[in-house]
Amino acid sequence: MTQNELKSRFERYALVGTLVFALLVLYWLVQMAISVYYVITGDVPPAEAKQSLFNLIYSLAFSALVVAIMVMVIQLLQSIRKESTPFTMANVRRLRVIGWMLVAFEVLQHVTMRLFWAVASGRVEEGEKVVYYFNSTAGMVMIVGFAVLAISVVFQYGVELQQLSDETL
Repeated sequence: MTQNELKSRFERYALVGTLVFALLVLYWLVQMAISVYYVITGDVPPAEAKQSLFNLIYSLAFSALVVAIMVMVIQLLQSIRKESTPFTMANVRRLRVIGWMLVAFEVLQHVTMRLFWAVASGRVEEGEKVVYYFNSTAGMVMIVGFAVLAISVVFQYGVELQQLSDETL
């Protein structure tokens, strides 16, 4: 495969990835707008108002982090599409930021859940069901974050090899 064919393939994959992530960002923002609308205008009983407000704040904070990660991925894909090589220090930095943001997401989610449950001793219950719902990723997002950090090390090695190759030519 020639370098032009490889570059063309990178460009196609990066363009498709960019479009997919842009659609995901749009979807995420629409979901958050719906949540905000429901909490502001919804007919929420007074006992559940605190819970709805907390869930909204929780969702908005973590949604902002997810949107930031998706924007970073879009920037990474755009850089790969525009450059002649994906192995640049800017992409290494982007991968590191994405990795650490994923790790932070998992840690913040865990800490937030623990703090919330400690504060919510008088939680609202419906029959035997607890009304508070939180999604738990059971550490998977952190594992993905560390995997992205490992990939950034591979990309850094690729940058060094690319520089060595360019110097020998």
